[in-house]
Amino acid sequence: MFIVKIHYGLGNQLFQYAFARSLSLKRGIPFSMDLHFYRQHKQNPDHPRVYQLNKFHIQENVISDEQVDQWLNPSTLDRGVIKLENLVRPYYKRRIVYERELVYDANMWEVEDDAYLAGYWQDLRYFQECEADIRNDFTFRDEPDQLNQSWLNRIKAVNSVGIHVRRGDYLTDKFTLEQVGMADMTYYKNAVQFVEQNITEPHYFVFTDDPDWVRKKFDIGVKYELIAHNNQENAYQDLRLLSACNHQVISNSSFGWWGAWLNSNTDKIVVAPRVWRINGPDMYKPATWVVQ
Repeated sequence: MFIVKIHYGLGNQLFQYAFARSLSLKRGIPFSMDLHFYRQHKQNPDHPRVYQLNKFHIQENVISDEQVDQWLNPSTLDRGVIKLENLVRPYYKRRIVYERELVYDANMWEVEDDAYLAGYWQDLRYFQECEADIRNDFTFRDEPDQLNQSWLNRIKAVNSVGIHVRRGDYLTDKFTLEQVGMADMTYYKNAVQFVEQNITEPHYFVFTDDPDWVRKKFDIGVKYELIAHNNQENAYQDLRLLSACNHQVISNSSFGWWGAWLNSNTDKIVVAPRVWRINGPDMYKPATWVVQ
């Protein structure tokens, strides 16, 4: 059995689970999820991170905090042995394997059966061979409530285009702002122009973590409906609605990425930012997506 650390927001959770599930399927070994981040990490009250994988039909096996502590904080003797082993073992064969960079690493398929994996694993190549299983796991466990069902009905009644606008900590966290950056208005206007030229009678729905800003500033030259009743604590509800749209214009965020990837429409048009991170590797995107 190996362990995967689940941490941060829903988009990250989906990537972390998808890699672990695919590794488990390919290697024929079970895995557990470490969720101690959500109980021990000091949360930003403005941008709380809530575990939401249990809203999907996942293979859920959660390891206890006590077991995690034993794994991450071994005895003095064991620490000495591990330190010596790490001198000769490649990084992907160690007891604790940290993701080195935000790029695909084929060595991850060679980790030990009893490893602890900590990273983001934000790359389609970590799970594209197991796409059918991942899509099945990421179906929603429960039916939407009345309000979300009414929006879902509205989305399905038109040629819907879901637009995701990510701000939040992308704006307030200095490191994230400098290293990742935000998709700007020029991108969204160009993306909408492309949609207008290629889709018949598009109807736009905007999803965001900053509805006040969108109401005041988000002028993309077309009418849209803002869906703002869900919050970060039930972000999966927005993901359900966003992925139900026929087409997507996404932000440079993992949440937006999943909103587009989970869309099962075979004729979908997905527009994504050309620059995913200002100072970092690009995000691997499906070849059918349009980059602007």
